[in-house]
Amino acid sequence: MNKRIEKLFQKYLSDVASEQEKRELNNWIASNKELQSWLEAQLYDSADSMNEEQQKRMLENIHRVIDKQESKTFILPSWVKSAAAVILVLITAGSLFFALTNRDNTPTLYSKVEAMRGQKSSITLPDGTSVILNSESSIMYGTDYNNSNRTVELQGEAYFDVKQNQTLPFTVKAGDLSITAKGTAFNVRAYLDENYISTTLTEGKVEIKTPNETMHMLPNERVEYNSQNKTASTIKLENAILSVGWLNDQLSFESATLAEVANNLSRAYNIVIEFSSESIKEQRYTGRIDNNSLHSVLRILSLTSPVEYKIIGDKVILYELPDEIKFFSTKKK
Repeated sequence: MNKRIEKLFQKYLSDVASEQEKRELNNWIASNKELQSWLEAQLYDSADSMNEEQQKRMLENIHRVIDKQESKTFILPSWVKSAAAVILVLITAGSLFFALTNRDNTPTLYSKVEAMRGQKSSITLPDGTSVILNSESSIMYGTDYNNSNRTVELQGEAYFDVKQNQTLPFTVKAGDLSITAKGTAFNVRAYLDENYISTTLTEGKVEIKTPNETMHMLPNERVEYNSQNKTASTIKLENAILSVGWLNDQLSFESATLAEVANNLSRAYNIVIEFSSESIKEQRYTGRIDNNSLHSVLRILSLTSPVEYKIIGDKVILYELPDEIKFFSTKKK
């Protein structure tokens, strides 16, 4: 059985699993129908009173259920609509785990909205809040949304236009951050493969909680949180909406490395981008490009920085210009 999942089961049964770990375990259970059925049959009435020996037997049985299917790939049920995969997961067995802490046996229903790579998606949440998801991004929220809370979990990038509700604040959880507003509009970028989380406020006010501090934002500000050293800084912007150009099919960069630029292009156009050498990855680029054809974007990039490109099938290779060509290219510009 997957070592990570086994560890989560053990931590859960020992009552030391964090809320995030419980959610991870629930999501994994939801993708394994056979395990759901087994857990529902075996644990529904006794999960909260298992002794050490019973827990051991349960883990052994889980091993047998999972190992029978170890060569299969389990996928959450989904369907595609308007470039989004909207996933409604009824976690029957998973709700048993929440029952141990909440003493509530009501199955937990999760909605997950996902924008595929190379696409954007829009959704209106049950409270009227509008969300636009950038490429390769997703949000998840539970059945208690707009009842006891207005909390969503984000992976990737999204723009939120929050419906005002003074008694029930709207909260985005992204990595280490908790971003809360009552009625406002803001952008959050929190891709797992990036070492920072960026929050840009276009109107209203938001509160950001990091592991070390609580910050309050005003319009035309951006907070950059470094996920590695756990520090945050505030940047003043002339016009915040221009810095989230992806909403208007624009790619905006401010002193971004070529590696970061390539990562954005890769997501936007669903392509693979490779570098001929590691050294050119650290070249810096500032500018805004209309998100037109891939050829047009690459051509603009090559005209404004000392790189050239080749397209081979669905792959783009970026390489540094020779010094003599780089000199004339610079003079020409």
